[in-house]
Amino acid sequence: MIYKNTYYFYKNVIPKWLCNNLINETLKNNKLTLGKVGNNLKSNLKLEERNSDIFFLEKEIWLNHLLHSLLTKANFEAGWKFDIEQIEVIQFTKYKLNQFYDWHTDCSENLTQNINGRELHRKISMVVSLNDSSEYKGGEFQIQTVKTPTHIIDVLKEAGSVIVFPSYIHHRVTPVLKGERYSLVAWFLGPAFK
Repeated sequence: MIYKNTYYFYKNVIPKWLCNNLINETLKNNKLTLGKVGNNLKSNLKLEERNSDIFFLEKEIWLNHLLHSLLTKANFEAGWKFDIEQIEVIQFTKYKLNQFYDWHTDCSENLTQNINGRELHRKISMVVSLNDSSEYKGGEFQIQTVKTPTHIIDVLKEAGSVIVFPSYIHHRVTPVLKGERYSLVAWFLGPAFK
């Protein structure tokens, strides 16, 4: 099935002060590590595909609720109406000079999770921009649409903006040329597509 809307976008939906607080508190209180390709059980460090620093925000229950409410509206208004049961642990990501994440999707057999004896799959992905693009050069978040696979949509220029899209959509972050780019990534899980 091809859905009419490839993505759903919120502009400045999260206040800038909250974005700044998330950046400052995460950097102050946690040690970031290099991001890997795959899930926690079957992941590899592949610097030719992904070079970014990450930390998983396991204790921020309030943030789960905030992002889940944005997901619920997007899932309905975009017309996907995917069956979603839970959110994975939210990832904080920092891209500094020359860091990037090449074209990829967020769903595959390697990313299926067995939770309480049930297989859950990544169905919807969400990226939250935590700082304005005026603070860095490069580091553009881009997606390829289903309708025109060679057309690239450049989004997420302002702090607090959010993009929501099916996890099977190809996307990337181009190399950062100056400054630092901060974002949150969330994945929403549900039973396999029917």
